[in-house]
Amino acid sequence: MDQELREYLETLTGQVVSLGERMSSLETGMSSIDTRMSSLETRMATRDDLASLESRMMEQIEKTETRLLTAFHQSARPMEIRVRNVAATATGADERLALLEERISQLERRLPLSRN
Repeated sequence: MDQELREYLETLTGQVVSLGERMSSLETGMSSIDTRMSSLETRMATRDDLASLESRMMEQIEKTETRLLTAFHQSARPMEIRVRNVAATATGADERLALLEERISQLERRLPLSRN
């Protein structure tokens, strides 16, 4: 029986060694999966950071656009007032010119036509 027991124990030892090797292989695979998961988590965190950065940049761009439009509007307002004044002056000059043309026409109608 000692011989059978020894063979049985050797078989069990071989199986334990085989299981140990398989466990070692599984541990290596798990380590690889762990590394991949860490990499994936890092990428996900980076994407969240990028989304947050994009959001903050869009807010800053919107604020800058608002400031620029306000500045342009404030600088354009005095020019608009000047243009309006010039237009009003031009309208007055046009009215005066029209009155002068009308008076000249009336004077021309009164003068006798001279024949040379």
